[in-house]
Amino acid sequence: MKRITILLIKFVTCVIAFAIGLDLFFDATIVDILTFSLFVTIVSYVIGDQIILPKLGKRAAAVTDFLLTYLSVWIFGSILLDNYIQIGWGSIITASIITVAEVFDHLF
Repeated sequence: MKRITILLIKFVTCVIAFAIGLDLFFDATIVDILTFSLFVTIVSYVIGDQIILPKLGKRAAAVTDFLLTYLSVWIFGSILLDNYIQIGWGSIITASIITVAEVFDHLF
């Protein structure tokens, strides 16, 4: 039950962060936002929470979450969306919001 709660919190956080970061700079659809959120939630949980958090600690997991979010938005955003400069700012804003939320999420 605790894992489901953590995944749900991560997903809701990602949806909010991507809605702010992608919808602020782009005309991102709800499908884009939900797809990015689902991808980052699953990969962040597996890599950040299951592998890195137990072995290296909270700080390394937060840095990994930031890099994972930033790179995923940058790579997939450049494929799906148009402007590279806007993708950069959207990536930074989204990754920052998710990283701040992950710091509190790692307290669970």
